[in-house]
Order: sequence, then structure tokens, then C-alpha cells
Amino acid sequence: MKSVKGHLRNRLVKARKKSAGQANIWLFYSFKLDADVPIIGDLEMLYWVSELETQPQVRRFTMEHEVEISLEELGDSFEEITVTRVEHIDGSIEFHQVASKQHDSFEKVSVPVRYKIENRIEKSHLVVIPAARLKAFSKSSLSFWLKVIAFVSQVRGYDLRYEMGQVGTSISICGDGTIETLLESLSITDPALAVGAVCRSVLQGNIIVDGLRSFGRNTRWRTP
Repeated sequence: MKSVKGHLRNRLVKARKKSAGQANIWLFYSFKLDADVPIIGDLEMLYWVSELETQPQVRRFTMEHEVEISLEELGDSFEEITVTRVEHIDGSIEFHQVASKQHDSFEKVSVPVRYKIENRIEKSHLVVIPAARLKAFSKSSLSFWLKVIAFVSQVRGYDLRYEMGQVGTSISICGDGTIETLLESLSITDPALAVGAVCRSVLQGNIIVDGLRSFGRNTRWRTP
């Protein structure tokens, strides 16, 4: 049986920029990038929602990023692959690939790698996300998070410092509750701005929600 490294080595080939072909094409607003993000294919859409946009530890990301990496601890053997470059809020970098074929495993596989950047070599991890994990997310939580993202998209471009301050004060006082009681505690006249500020707080990780069923006024929240 081949090792995980052996399987990954077989996948490390130079990739072209993705072509749409017959795949669905999506266009979503990303709060993390403050820009519209074109996404090709259903699996990539599920990956973007579950592993990037809704993960508070992710600061920024670059899809279709080409990088030279090596699975070896030493040596000059590097291969160029296409990945999603993920920058975390702690400054660490990961490279992600989606395994498009269906596998039984739901767990992500993370392998240490070296990569070239400018004139130096740094260490990171290559993370492979299996299709089974993304399809399970689609059944359990996709509609919930798409609704949160949609509310955030509706207030794009707004300066919500006042509204975010209101939400921060309320969650520090209350500690937990429902979205309805949280909204009722806010001194914000425009309901769209209030909901948008709450949903921004969710994406930032200031509010923890269960991410199941449909997001709405009965959704429960708590502080981290």
C-alpha cells in the first residue's frame, strides 16, 4: 500500500489554470477579500464556503495560486502545482488542494512541505480536502452558511464600525442567546445593518453558532 506521501507525489504535476468546461460557474462576494470571487465547479464552491470564507482563522486566500513545493526535507527536487494559498490570522501559510474524486475518508490530510518564495525556501503544509468531506458539508450546513454570507454581502461597502461596536458590547454582556434576542438588544435603527453586523461577527468568529439547519432568528449563539 502506498504511503500518503506516495499518493500525493503522484498528484504533484504542473496544472493549467482551471477551465470551466461543463462545470457550474458561481460568483460570490467574499468578506475576507472584499471582492467578488468567481468559483468554478460545485466542489470548489463547497470548499470556498466551508474551508475559507466561514473559517475565522483564515485571513486571506488566493485561489489558482502556482507554487513550487517539495515533499522532501532536503534536496532541490521541487515541482510546480496549482493550489489555494491560505494565509491565517497568525501569519502562517497553508496550501490547499481539493481531491475531486469521491473517497471514503472525511478527514483532511496535511503533509509538511517546503516551498519556494522569491529567493528563499520556507516550510508549510499541503492540505488535501476530500470530496466526501465537502459533500457531507453540503448536506448538513451549506444553506446555513450561504444565508450568513448573503446577509454580509448586502452590507458590503458600508462602514459598520458603530454597528459592530454595538454587537460587540451586547455579546460581551449577554454571553449567549438567540439571534432574535441579540438583535433586540442593539440600538440600530436599520434592521439590514443590524443583521449584517451580526453576520460579520459570525464570520469573524466573535460569535459561535452551530451552523446547522437554517440561519435565522431562532439560531443560538455564544461567545468563543
